[in-house]
Amino acid sequence: KTAIPRILMGIIIAITISKPVELRMFEQEITVELKSKRLAEQKRKIDEVEIKYKKPIETFQEEIARLRADINKYEQIRQEKEDIFNAEMDGEGSNRGPGFGKVAEQKRIAFKKAEKEYDSVKTINLTAIKIQQDKLAFTEVELKKELIDAEIIASSLDGLMARLQIVDELAKGKDEDGNVNEDAIPWIIYFITLLFMAIELTPIFFKMMLIKSPYDYLEDNIKALQRADLGIEVKYNYYK
Repeated sequence: KTAIPRILMGIIIAITISKPVELRMFEQEITVELKSKRLAEQKRKIDEVEIKYKKPIETFQEEIARLRADINKYEQIRQEKEDIFNAEMDGEGSNRGPGFGKVAEQKRIAFKKAEKEYDSVKTINLTAIKIQQDKLAFTEVELKKELIDAEIIASSLDGLMARLQIVDELAKGKDEDGNVNEDAIPWIIYFITLLFMAIELTPIFFKMMLIKSPYDYLEDNIKALQRADLGIEVKYNYYK
């Protein structure tokens, strides 16, 4: 009964000491695996962030492209009307020769109308493009921030828990595809722990297995003689 607390304490000490030893023994393997995990975690975070912002960015870019296409379309119409009017004035597009007449007036009105529509669409669309560009720039800034955060989070994957988990995975081993075999038993970790348990508990068990030798009896006699010489009397009271 008196040995039980010492045995429990020895077990706790053995388990506690074995973990740093495991980390030291697998240091190189842990470093390689930890780097691989950080890169995988960084890629996963980056993919999540890019998926999150991909659709909004594409929407803004498509809207900007559509607005510019509208401007180009109305500009092309205006240019065609202007070319028709100029050809009429130069006589190239008329059988009556150069000069300003009724037909030229109609073509000038059509040109001015196209020019007015172009100016209106250009003004409206350029304002809308500026708004979309501001939204796009803000979204890209947020994307860069989250990408930086993702790199920081991945690089911080270097704690004690991560290293202990890697030790456990290394002890279990991996298959050809790189997957950890969850059913495998990490014998090497158990052996290291048992080794330290043996180191801690062996003195306790050794002391428990000792029997009294002649030296122990001689020691008891010397102590009894010393008590008698000093006049010390020990009385044991036994109760029923």
